[in-house]
Amino acid sequence: MIAHLGGEELFEETYSNLAGKDIYFDTSFVLNDFGQEKFNKLLTKHGVDKILFATDSPWRAQDAEMKILKSYGLDQEIQNKIFYKNALQLLGLEK
Repeated sequence: MIAHLGGEELFEETYSNLAGKDIYFDTSFVLNDFGQEKFNKLLTKHGVDKILFATDSPWRAQDAEMKILKSYGLDQEIQNKIFYKNALQLLGLEK
């Protein structure tokens, strides 16, 4: 698992070297600065199934991070996977 979507200042390196690999990215702390364009580019290459919602609390508030992710206009199923379904699968808790 890689925090901060690989690092907001290392996007090109993350995109080139890690996106598409068998690893999980979490969204903690970077959604505000990362932006929709970069997020969608990473999501397209890596796929939605290994993206986890995270907030890096107490540094960022969950409600603010959720609002940012929701503003990206992703369909509800993609949001559900990022917000909780992927974590359930990773932890073996899905029904």
